[in-house]
Amino acid sequence: TKLRARATIVAGGAFEQPAVFRNNDLPGVMLASAAQRLVHRYAVKPMDRAVVLTANADGYRAALDLLAAGVSVGPIVDLRAEGESSGLSERVKQVGIQVLRGHCVLEARGRDGRLCEVTICPWDGQGNASTAAPQKVACDGLVMSTGWAPAAALLYQAGAKMGFDERRQQFVPAALPEGVFAAGRVNGVFTLDNKLADGERAGLE
Repeated sequence: TKLRARATIVAGGAFEQPAVFRNNDLPGVMLASAAQRLVHRYAVKPMDRAVVLTANADGYRAALDLLAAGVSVGPIVDLRAEGESSGLSERVKQVGIQVLRGHCVLEARGRDGRLCEVTICPWDGQGNASTAAPQKVACDGLVMSTGWAPAAALLYQAGAKMGFDERRQQFVPAALPEGVFAAGRVNGVFTLDNKLADGERAGLE
């Protein structure tokens, strides 16, 4: 069966992007969404002691989810000098999770083929880490949430043009061809209510 639609809505979602540092492919290093999926969907405790590397609110949510699953969490390594401005910052403080603002993970180290330690350094937000006084933290899990990329392959195939939105910190459709519409995370819309409204908007258009 071949379908040739006059209008197509692409709601492809988004991919969580990994951070780049030395040995970021060691077993025990994973995306925050993967760790949360193990906890919530499969009731699996993915690690015993976690370090969280983040640049958004999702990393703080992942830290709280891991703590609730019995994982020892700390520190949260926030790439942003200003840290998290939402109420999540106060929540992690209340449960005793340390936050290192304006820091990065320089490298991960393994033992017997699995993560055993990470090296944390201050950084300037432009890719330059200060290695004068690195912190070494023992852990068997490193959870990353540093950004999202739209699953826009179908939009690109249709001839769409994407542009970077500073406010949302994500590429979003800048120009769509006739008869092609985007909705949801691929469109830079995050919360469930807003995604439902964006889907309705795309359908009406």
